Amino acid sequence: MALEVNSASRAAPKPPARPVVNDQQWSQTFWGILENKVMCLLACCVPLGCVCIQAADAKLIHSSESNSALIACLLGCCCGCFGMAYNRTKLRNHRSIDGSYCLDLLCLCICPLCSVTQEWRESLYTLKLDPRTETICSVWSKLPRK
Repeated sequence: MALEVNSASRAAPKPPARPVVNDQQWSQTFWGILENKVMCLLACCVPLGCVCIQAADAKLIHSSESNSALIACLLGCCCGCFGMAYNRTKLRNHRSIDGSYCLDLLCLCICPLCSVTQEWRESLYTLKLDPRTETICSVWSKLPRK
């Protein structure tokens, strides 16, 4: 007396559906700090230069929000790497780039200069401007006035 087992009942259960993940990566390299030498000098040599770059990024990407640059500046000044990681996460989410806040924080702890210049180049790339030559002054003058 052999028991017959229905082959359908032996089928492996279906794996759970994978969550939707953004597959987009940064278009600009993390270690490409010297691609725009003027912004590299601003980040390296000017006190709070990294915060200024993040404020400009916020203004470029979130130009519809009137206080975006001020909020980015305050987060960078008052909260240090934690605030700057939040700014980076906001930019990453706006561009649908894969990653997490913890990874953004790690990038800022490893090399904040590389991180903010990558964000700057990514913002310019998004706006179809040349990330190797544009500076804050040249881009700021191109923004529409309200």
